[in-house]
Amino acid sequence: MDAKHYYLTRQVILYTGVSFFVVLVLMSCAVKIVTAYYQPSAISGTNVRAIKRQPATNSVMLFEIQGVIVGMNTFYQPEQRDSSANKLYADISFEIPEGKIIELLDYEIEVFAPTGNSWKSELSGKIWTGPGRAEKFPRYAPMIGRNKAWRLGTAQGYGNTKHAAFFFSALLFEGSELETLQVKIPKFLINGFEVEIPIITLELDSEDIWTSLP
Repeated sequence: MDAKHYYLTRQVILYTGVSFFVVLVLMSCAVKIVTAYYQPSAISGTNVRAIKRQPATNSVMLFEIQGVIVGMNTFYQPEQRDSSANKLYADISFEIPEGKIIELLDYEIEVFAPTGNSWKSELSGKIWTGPGRAEKFPRYAPMIGRNKAWRLGTAQGYGNTKHAAFFFSALLFEGSELETLQVKIPKFLINGFEVEIPIITLELDSEDIWTSLP
């Protein structure tokens, strides 16, 4: 073997060894977490990943209506020590472009359990006023659309938006784990025309997610 071939072979072996070592280090710094969440489904809706939350799960449902993006993002908080303290929250978001005005016709989310029981949860509203900043917003006030000039836009659970962004939060349930439930979002007006979102079904699911150690 001449000097050139010897040098190339040595470099390949060295590179392979370093790469294998890096993989081992990365694997040793990562752990697998079994994450429970509620995956939504609905007629005419699109299920997407909550990329702005870690660990990310398929917990967002989006609807596009007359240029307005309506979303529902769920947040499940299981309690390991006390199963009667499990909590499921939801954010109902409105991404509204210039020229659109939205008004809620009701201020509660209706929840239906498999047992036949149903209940209502009150919404509390906020508006994004800048990157990472949100302020309280009255539920009864009109939501006026506009196009944002921020370079990064407003961070929603499913990504960034360049339009006015409002969201309303509610506690869907607190107690023992439910395998499935259905949610009805309040009706609302878009420029005076009434809109009703299809009922959203939430099913308990889990996913193995690898995450790095701090």
